[in-house]
Amino acid sequence: MTFIGFLKNINSEPSFTIGTDLFRNSVKNGRFSFYSCSHEMAENYVYLSRGDICVVLVGYITQNDSGSNGGENILQKMIDDYLNQGTRSFELLDGSCILILWDGKKKMLYINRDIYGTKLLYYYFSSEGEFVFSDNMSVLVKVTKQRIIDLKALQEYLRFLDISPPYTLFKDIYLLQSEKLLATNGSEIHLQDLDVGLQGSRKSTMTLENSADYFSNLLSASIHNSIRNEKRVGVFLSGGIDSTLLCSFASRVNNTSRAYTVGFEGSTYDESEHAHKIAEYLGMEHEIYKFTIDEDYKAFHDFVSNIPSIFADPAVIPTFQCFKKLQDRADVILDGTGADSLIGMMPARHVRFILQYSRHIPLRARMLLAGVLNKNEKLSSYGDLFDFGELEDLLIRWKGWTKDEISTLMQVECDLSHTHFYEVFAANSDLPPYELYRKLLSCMPDDRIHQLAAHFQLNITFPFWDRNIREFGEQLPLRYKYSNGTSKILFRKALEKHIPSSLWDKPKHGFDYPFENLLKYDNYKLPRTFLHGDALNDHMFFDSAFVEHYLQRFINGDSSVKFKIWALTIFQAWYFNYFKKL
Repeated sequence: MTFIGFLKNINSEPSFTIGTDLFRNSVKNGRFSFYSCSHEMAENYVYLSRGDICVVLVGYITQNDSGSNGGENILQKMIDDYLNQGTRSFELLDGSCILILWDGKKKMLYINRDIYGTKLLYYYFSSEGEFVFSDNMSVLVKVTKQRIIDLKALQEYLRFLDISPPYTLFKDIYLLQSEKLLATNGSEIHLQDLDVGLQGSRKSTMTLENSADYFSNLLSASIHNSIRNEKRVGVFLSGGIDSTLLCSFASRVNNTSRAYTVGFEGSTYDESEHAHKIAEYLGMEHEIYKFTIDEDYKAFHDFVSNIPSIFADPAVIPTFQCFKKLQDRADVILDGTGADSLIGMMPARHVRFILQYSRHIPLRARMLLAGVLNKNEKLSSYGDLFDFGELEDLLIRWKGWTKDEISTLMQVECDLSHTHFYEVFAANSDLPPYELYRKLLSCMPDDRIHQLAAHFQLNITFPFWDRNIREFGEQLPLRYKYSNGTSKILFRKALEKHIPSSLWDKPKHGFDYPFENLLKYDNYKLPRTFLHGDALNDHMFFDSAFVEHYLQRFINGDSSVKFKIWALTIFQAWYFNYFKKL
């Protein structure tokens, strides 16, 4: 659904207007107003008012004792909990939702979204003290007329290929962080940390066998709660352990579940045949989508023309096309996002060595040692263990522009210390590599799933993010997660009881899309169109000579810069196809 809400400043008239042809006034209580899209049905949200309290729920809340329920009973309980416990009541919520509570007596507005970030909530606070929020950034930008690109956010995008909350690419428009409670009285905003209860101080004493059984029961219950009231159930199946687990349990909960896989031409990236064997074994109907380079090219333009919060996840183009095909074909789709941050992944061996050992060597001694190693032909491969820049760079998932490159590219010093990734790293850098990387995985945004699901209005649910599963995962000892080079020990133990390991225990390289083929398509048409001097000079964000240098490197066959060219091409295409048309 699409909505917009206001908390008017008590001392001024409303400074923003919305078109009545697009929205209708759904909720109004004193200074608080909430509007939903005029062509959408009221059942897309639930509203309840009791005395001075009114609550709006978008999505659904899952309660351990009552399952998924988006009705008034949940809101009655929410009001009771709020009156008894205050803002602590928000810590008890689970599900896929945005919850908005207006306390007319205290003149306070509270907003939070589910702790997993499945629903999006953008907000803006004007200089006149009026608070505006929406689940749709395009709507918020148009209503508030905040059309200035934030250069610090642009730097974050160039480094990470996405932007983490609370920042967006638009100056002064923010995305509410998923573990924060926003509170405002119309004159100031407070962001309160929520204690979501995912504590791991008490380690499980169960055997691996019993842990796998217990986890299987939790996952089955989570899937049951997600799909029990839906007829058309889908599961994204990549062929990896996480998605295979979901298919295995979903097929038992709902024997009409259908698996969906995106495949690619050629054996290098394609795992659709492997996925098909798994679906066939489970007796699931299976659909495989493969898109031509011409379809990818068209989808690229559709993507950059319609998505207000830009990102450059390499797999965005096939995901965009897959979601478009499914928007009217499934009532709910299960996705394995969240499994990696639950169970964790071990960083590469050289990264572990640096984090545990060489980072503690003084810089001058480290550089001296690296120099000696690099001069020896047999030992030169070990030089990188001591010759490295910032530790954060070792764990960033995509090879975007480095800080030094961004400083030259934008002709201004690049500072990323404010980003969520850098903050999480700083707070946890002394943890063992496995736990550090797990923390970082949980803070990396999943825009490819959440933004595109919102755009196509797909109901995607994430069973691995169930609160009970998360709490159980926090208590697991490391040996049930990773041991002697084998990852996801618990998942493997649970899965081998249902599907022969020969079907799923294979090397997995993630959802890799050969985006460089799209960049090379039709004689490098996309980068040549959007990265030439005139296009860059339209906004003057980037040094055109520096861009031309990297573009020529890519055209001449240097694949090491492909992520950098990809990120720039997407931004430039978005700038001309979306931003300039606002």
